[in-house]
This record gives sequence, C-alpha cells and structure tokens, in this order.
Amino acid sequence: MRVLSQKAKLQHLHLSDLNTKYFYAHIKARKIGNTIGVIEDVNGTLCHGHAQVAHAFVGYYRDLLGTYEVVTPLPAALFAHNTFTTTDHLVAPVTHLEIEAALFAIQRDKSPGIDGYSSGFFRDSWGIIGHEFTAAIMEFFTKGYMPCGANSIVIALIPKGDSPKSVTEFRPISCCTVFYKTVSKILANRMKPMLGQIVGLEKVAFIEGRDLFDNSMLAHEMAYKCNRSLISPRCILKIDIRKAFDSANPMKTSLYFGGVSAHLKAHILLSTGYVEGTFPVKYLGIPLLSSRLTQSMFNFLLDKIRRLVSHWASNLLSYAGRIQLINSVIFGLRNFWVSSVLLPKGIAKKINKLCKDFLWGIEHGQSKHVFKIWDSFCLPREEGGVDIKEVLSWNKSQMLSWLKKLITHSETIWVQWVEAYVLKGTDLWDFQLTASYSWFRSSIISCRDLLNRLSTVDALCSRGLVMVNRCVLCESSLETYSHLFFECPHSAAIWRAIAMWLKISPVTSLPQIFHWYKVYNRGQGLLKKQRRCALMCALYRVWQERNKRIFKGIQATPVTIIRKIKVLVLLRLSSL
Repeated sequence: MRVLSQKAKLQHLHLSDLNTKYFYAHIKARKIGNTIGVIEDVNGTLCHGHAQVAHAFVGYYRDLLGTYEVVTPLPAALFAHNTFTTTDHLVAPVTHLEIEAALFAIQRDKSPGIDGYSSGFFRDSWGIIGHEFTAAIMEFFTKGYMPCGANSIVIALIPKGDSPKSVTEFRPISCCTVFYKTVSKILANRMKPMLGQIVGLEKVAFIEGRDLFDNSMLAHEMAYKCNRSLISPRCILKIDIRKAFDSANPMKTSLYFGGVSAHLKAHILLSTGYVEGTFPVKYLGIPLLSSRLTQSMFNFLLDKIRRLVSHWASNLLSYAGRIQLINSVIFGLRNFWVSSVLLPKGIAKKINKLCKDFLWGIEHGQSKHVFKIWDSFCLPREEGGVDIKEVLSWNKSQMLSWLKKLITHSETIWVQWVEAYVLKGTDLWDFQLTASYSWFRSSIISCRDLLNRLSTVDALCSRGLVMVNRCVLCESSLETYSHLFFECPHSAAIWRAIAMWLKISPVTSLPQIFHWYKVYNRGQGLLKKQRRCALMCALYRVWQERNKRIFKGIQATPVTIIRKIKVLVLLRLSSL
C-alpha cells in the first residue's frame, strides 16, 4: 500500500479512501498521463516512440542547462556591514537532534531520488540505521565531501498545462536523495531567521512572514487605469523566466503600456524585440486588469472548479472522501482567490453550489434528495459540522487581514506603496473612498467599513431602528463601538485587569490592539499565545455582556467577566 500511495500522489486522501476504486482509478490515470508517446522538438518536428522522444528532451535540456557561464562572485562588501545580532548558529556543529528533526520534516511519500528510497523508509527504519545516517551527515559538515551517489539527481518532467505538445511545455524538477534533502533542510533552517534581513522586500517567496499576494496586489495597483490616455507614461514588463530563473524567454516576454505615445511605443518594441501585450493577463494565477473587476472575470475560477469536480468520479468516492477533497483541493484553489479578491455574492454562491453538488453526487442540474443542509457542514466539528469554509465569510475574513497589515504598518512593499502614494499621511480610519480607486483598494476600504457596521445603538439609530441612544453597560453615554469596547467604565475596568494580568499597557482602542500585535506578539511562545487569546476573549466577552443585558436581561459584574476570560484562556492553552 505504501508503494501504491506514492504512485497515486493523492496527498489529500491521507485520512480516507486510500484503498478504493477511486484510489486505483487515479493510479491508472496517472500512469497513462505520465506516458509521452509523441512530442514536438524545438524545431517543431514530431518525434514518435521512446527513443525519438528521449532524444528530443535530452537535446533540448542539454542546450538549455549544459552551457558554461562565468559566475561573478558576490562582493565581500555586501556582507561587511550586516545588521545580524549573531551568526554563530550558522557555523555551529550539527547535532544529532538537528539531523533527526530535518529528516522527519520531509514528507514521507515525496518522490525518491536515484536510489529509490523515500524519507518514509529512513523514518520507519530510524532505530536501525539512524546512527549510520547521522554519522554520514556529520561527516559531510566536518569534511565538506559528499559522495557522488548522494549528489546525483533524477530530472522529472512536469507538464505546464493539461495537454503539452512540445518539449518546451514541461517544467523540470530535481528528485534528490534523502541524504541531499536532509543536508539542504539543515542549511535552510539555519538561514531562515536571517533571510528577511538579507532579501529585499520585493522578494516574498520562501521568506517567512512574507506573503506572495503582496506582489500580486501591487501589480494590480500598477496596472489599474493603464489603458487610459491621460495618465503619466508607464510601462509594465512581463517576463517569462526559464532555466532556474537566470534567463528570459524573449518569445513569451511582453510589454504593457500606459500613457505612451505611438511613436515611442514602436521604438521601444523595436529596440527590445518584445511584443505588446493586452489586458487582462494572468499574474500569479489571478487576472491582472487595467479596469474594474467584473463577474465575468471569475469564470476562469468557476471553470477550473468544474473541471476538477467533473474529473473526479464521485461515484467512486465515499462521502468522507468527497469532503476531504473539498476541504483540501477545492479550498486550496479558491483560497488563492479569496485571499486577494473580494468575491461578489453571486460568485460565492456559485462556488458553494459546485461544492454541494459534488458532495451529493448531483450532475447536470439533476434533482436529488440531500440528507443535511449545507450550512451545517460549514460548522466546526465540535458543533456537528465538518469544518468546510463558507466562501463568503472566509473571503471577508481574509480581506480583513489586508486591513490589519495597513493598521499595523506591516513591513511589506505593498503597505509601503499604499502609505506613500494612496494614504499620503491620512489616517486609514478617515480615508474616503472615491469612484476612481482600483477594485482592490475599494475592497480594502469596504472591509474597513465592515467594522463600522457593528450593530451598536448609534448604528441602529442612524438606520431608524432605535430611537434612544444609550450605552446599556454604563447607562450614561452614547453607545458607539469605541465607547462600548474601550471608553465605557465597565469595559475599561475589564481592560485594566486584563492588562495587569498579561503585564502589558492598558488597551484603549482597536488600532492599539493591532499595533500591540505587531510589536510585541509575534511568535509561538506560551506567553504570546496567552496574550493573543486573552485580547480576543476580552473583546468577545464585552460584546456578549452587552447582548445579554439587551436580549435576556442578565447582568454580570466586571469581576465575573474577568474571571470567565481567564478561565477560557487557560482552558484554551491547555488544549494546545
């Protein structure tokens, strides 16, 4: 079964359907898909059979990867004046525990190297071969020598699309030995804490604490209104990178102009040899637009989900297997969108419907009796659900994370750009939205306004639903969200007690909470988890107390609420 699991490559089915018809059908489909019977070489000539296909690929990658280039060494001055507190850990002796942790961090069913052994073999046999494996790793770090076999790799070809026709439509990956992977992971783990100080803010991939979407959002801001004539001259260069990111493919590199005269545009295109591109164009999987985002732009996402669910044979899967697929594969796809785009309600409903139809095996709009309403599946497991994320709610929560970045002045290139060219010194809470702003900027401000839609008495009065505005906690002031949560004597007493318990300065506003999170609360230590949990519990308990007084006529003193907050926090920490 372990060998078959590696062949199936179904990482999302590690909890269900590992020995079903679907499991074996997927193995068969992968075997057929991995077979290349005919391919075009770089000259467009069709190659048939194993020998010709192999010759075409070897020739292509020999020309691409087998060329010799002089590598310019980095100047020593680059590292002369660093801001690192210490670098001793980089050259410290490698320990047995460090080697074991690195090995066991490698997924057990990852593709093996040239020796055919995966990390699962070493992990299961650790009690027998662990000493020899550790000694070999330590010898490498002490002598700087790695045996040729351990340094050998297998180049595997991954299709870039569904139906590749040419040798250029594959992406090569290196299948390394577990020995090589372990050495690499040890080096990577030691360098990880320092990468943020070495690598510029514009580089976000593989840097802990940085978000790939930052560059995507900045690109959207740059492209917005790029097709208008009355703007300052600008140009966007989309480069097709190949050969491990050290060369560009000029045939697929394009330029996008804005406010550039026809004469200058023609001169630039002639000088560079590139072609002029047109919007929309996909960047990091999301359409890059020069105008507002319309519902039709989401058809790509809907079509991709449809292709996924139509490809999976739902009649071969149990309900548990279908839920696992929805929670992993489909959610992973849509999560890429909900993290960067405020989805229209109609699109969110269509995504939910596609997931529901797949779960119940409904095809082509047919009617079928369902056993449970969809909303119940979106509940947490402890409340009887299966923890499927409801698209619209999850989308709003993800968009609020962008608002948090702005509030906490996160050190990202997107936040710096917004503060310099959009806010321009204006407080985020006072910033006014206009029709000329990009769809993403509008989404962020809309999420900010969600915080102001809390049904406090002043908000209900403005809608004509309540005639008298009075705080139900102190009965002496107007109930706004800032008064209710922070300024009311009842709430202030809770915050003072919680601040003394956590040994922090008293909290007086929501922006202060965000700022405190940024400055003092990063990390996974027990004290930091306690502080995070306590602050959220305090906000929730104040709102809960307010609602209990209005709807149930039940009151609790600040002392009682503080005690409940502490109990909840300690129970939460004990479950981690």
